[in-house]
Amino acid sequence: MAEIVKDTVDDFHDAVLVKHHGKYYIVSSLAAAFDTGMPETLVFPATKEGKVKSWGEVAGGRYYTREEAIAELEVKVT
Repeated sequence: MAEIVKDTVDDFHDAVLVKHHGKYYIVSSLAAAFDTGMPETLVFPATKEGKVKSWGEVAGGRYYTREEAIAELEVKVT
């Protein structure tokens, strides 16, 4: 089960740092994405310090809530 280990992440407006199976992820939410203007929540691999390791998202998408994105992470990444 994913655990929120930090409720703010530097360089992000609305993001948390999550630990899941010994790996860290940033779960970032935007009310209006820069490219579409639509709400989205994306999950990115991160370091334990909260720095993005890769901008290739591993879960989430448009209209996802933080909880939905974390639930998808738990299913996709085992």
